[in-house]
Amino acid sequence: MRKTHDSALTFSLCAVFMLGAVVQARALGEVITVGPAGDVPLLQTAIDIAADGDHIVLLESNSNLVRINGKSLTVAGIDETILMCGIDAVLGTPSPTFTIENLAPDQSVVIRRLNVDAISNEPLPAISIENCLGAVHLERCAFGGGFGPAVSAFNSSSVTISDCSLTAGEADNQGSLQSPILVPQPGLAALDSTVSVYDSSITGSSGPDAQSQVFTVWPPADGGQGCRVNGSSTILLAGCNVTGGSGGAVGAGSLCFDSGDGGHALTLGSLFGAPLVRVRDTQLAGGQGGVVAAGCAGAVGADGLETEVTAGTIAALAGAARSLTTNSFVVEGDDVTLSFRGEPGDTVTLLTSASLGPSLFFAPSQTTLHLALPFLTIPLTTVPASGTLEIAAPVPLLPGGLDFVTVPVQALFFTSPSERFTSGPSAIVLYSASAAP
Repeated sequence: MRKTHDSALTFSLCAVFMLGAVVQARALGEVITVGPAGDVPLLQTAIDIAADGDHIVLLESNSNLVRINGKSLTVAGIDETILMCGIDAVLGTPSPTFTIENLAPDQSVVIRRLNVDAISNEPLPAISIENCLGAVHLERCAFGGGFGPAVSAFNSSSVTISDCSLTAGEADNQGSLQSPILVPQPGLAALDSTVSVYDSSITGSSGPDAQSQVFTVWPPADGGQGCRVNGSSTILLAGCNVTGGSGGAVGAGSLCFDSGDGGHALTLGSLFGAPLVRVRDTQLAGGQGGVVAAGCAGAVGADGLETEVTAGTIAALAGAARSLTTNSFVVEGDDVTLSFRGEPGDTVTLLTSASLGPSLFFAPSQTTLHLALPFLTIPLTTVPASGTLEIAAPVPLLPGGLDFVTVPVQALFFTSPSERFTSGPSAIVLYSASAAP
């Protein structure tokens, strides 16, 4: 790994971040902290009082339902804060756990460093993105729990997921008064949406084993799909691991059934339309079929497939995935660190803009841009033999009255003048010293 901190690069990066601060200075957002020692105790309270463009920080784990409706916000956790949300069906009416909905084209939501753990016993997603024309960006998060998909996108035009873990609810309800979930759930469900996923793991639900609850015996269930893509959706999977869930196992005696099948890694077009999925440097693996205990004559579950296409197209993109990661919290005067992973010899250019934008795929170069136009390009240097280039530069003082600025960045890697690759986007949050959480 090579770490660069020379004056030319420092000057360039300072100029970039100052540009972002000046551009956003027209809308002076505030930082709202959540927790017992914060401004408000609950995340939903912070969302309700926040103005368009505010930044919300979870100081520690939080537990409540969350809904962002038609409002531009950045929500970040400290050290991957756990957010448990949803209503147990035994206790009250079930509801989507974390919902982002109704963003206008000029609005955006950034969620960073949150572990969202759904606690609903209903097949509801850990996070649901619905009817959003503006950009939604999920970065360095984990979504799972409950009995539904990890992430669901419906009728949304620009969703990006970078460096996240998506695991559909583990379908095991042993000991509760509810029946085990029997409907397999995907790690990612997309309907009529554009979703780009970078450097992430996606796993379907694991089917529960055969089990006995009170006076009822439940057979095993199948594993869920890693990704389920329907309608007019366009999906990009770059540098990901996508795995179907494992099938449920069976025992002997009253628990003897055919065991559950493993889930497929990627399914297309089983519901409406003909989706398109572009795949680059991504591992697809079907889930393992359930096992059968000795003494049971049931059939062993079939392993899931890598792909199942009812309608639509899977397009393989050439070359290895490239990536960009950044540090999470940066206070003015401290260093921001950018880590670029590519092929040795790649020439790296940093792209930055005032905001995230709609996902634009450029067919000749097979690259995807996620920044609003116009964007600034900062030529950097080449990737060393280790495959990782790390650059650090101090953040300049933010203009007076500005508590924070969110600067979206993306990396462009040139292998040759005609061959290039893009990383996923990253949203860097820069704080003033007075507003840093």
